[in-house]
Amino acid sequence: MQRFRLQGRVIFPELSLVAARGISVRLEPKAMELLLELAKYPREVVSKTHILQTVWAGVFVCEDVIANAVCALRKALGDETKSPSLIQTVPKRGYRLLSPVEWVTSDIVSDPSAPPNDVNRYILRARHLRHEETVPSLNSACAYCEEIIRQEPNCAVAYAELALALLLLEKLGAVRRQDVEPKVRTAVDHAVRLDERASMSLICLAKQEYRYDWQWEKAEQHFRKAVEVGSTESDVFAEFSIMLSVLRRFEESLDHARMACSLDAMSPAARLQAGHANYASGRWNAAAAEYRHLLRFTPQHVFARWGLADALTRVRKPHEAMAILEQGLSMVGADPPALLLIALSRIRAMTASSRGRPGYHYEAEEGTQDPVLLAELYGSCGETAKAFKQLEEAVETKHYRLSAVNMFPQFDPLRADQSYGRLVQRIGLRQ
Repeated sequence: MQRFRLQGRVIFPELSLVAARGISVRLEPKAMELLLELAKYPREVVSKTHILQTVWAGVFVCEDVIANAVCALRKALGDETKSPSLIQTVPKRGYRLLSPVEWVTSDIVSDPSAPPNDVNRYILRARHLRHEETVPSLNSACAYCEEIIRQEPNCAVAYAELALALLLLEKLGAVRRQDVEPKVRTAVDHAVRLDERASMSLICLAKQEYRYDWQWEKAEQHFRKAVEVGSTESDVFAEFSIMLSVLRRFEESLDHARMACSLDAMSPAARLQAGHANYASGRWNAAAAEYRHLLRFTPQHVFARWGLADALTRVRKPHEAMAILEQGLSMVGADPPALLLIALSRIRAMTASSRGRPGYHYEAEEGTQDPVLLAELYGSCGETAKAFKQLEEAVETKHYRLSAVNMFPQFDPLRADQSYGRLVQRIGLRQ
């Protein structure tokens, strides 16, 4: 993708980076797409209708998303709203890029903050795609990593990024554990063998240990080593925060999530975990604020939409929660995520039950074979025996999503049952 200069700044669209005077600022994908669209028509007014049709094509959003993206652009570019030098708001019409655009045709850009070579650029691109956490973006991230490995077989970070992207594809339900686990283990093995002290190698090793092997103490040791060597890396703190929440060490988890956001305020991964850490600890309004922040720029983010819907349900806004889920399902077309379908079915069932309508039909019940999601549905609606039957099945298959049982409040109704204590002990956890 062609880069360009804008008043002394170098824009790297493929990396979603703005670089100037040795400092790089990352943009959310939609903000960068908006900047690219404005750059096509410098000094011309680009209408809001045109922006929605090109940048948010096929997605049902309101005009507020444009204003949010422009706000992010101005912050990244150091532009002022009241006296802009780069982006002008034209009331009731649209936006105009005030500066001329210099397109860069050479592959070499003379900016000290530019990535030094193609491999580094590909790594940053793969990481950016991984952070989006959609099936297409994760498949693209895997393709980038595989190409890097083809060119540089000894690149440890490429193997680590590949492992993390594969784990997220499994989390989204896009691949089965039996198919993806051997690939993850191979990638982790290569990353650690090539550079056992690198923070990314340590992160993917720790995730493998607690996700697949239930070796919580070993995983924590490797996360702590990753923090030591990667103390300025947002991903290190975000990933460690996830496991701390699973261990129900919520205050520590929140501290790590906040550190992740402070190191990279625009990181979708950090912002998502800030939402999850608040949500898991019962801070519903704070969680909703984090999820909303993320959805402003990535409205297709499945986990943020799921978290926001449940946080809204907790503060007695079930109809708003259902609207959030229905909007998310309308974006994904013919293959809706089971996570959103189950969440919508669960909230509808709980709403019906509160109105004295027992025996509500779970319309998503037959739409997934994920035992943990079904246990979440049954447990939230008071069907404890059915919930534990699903969880027993999950334990037998070492289902990766079992860690969520100890983390999220949907499973709170099961915690008083003795079966719950025995179940979490089997996976090496405590209540």
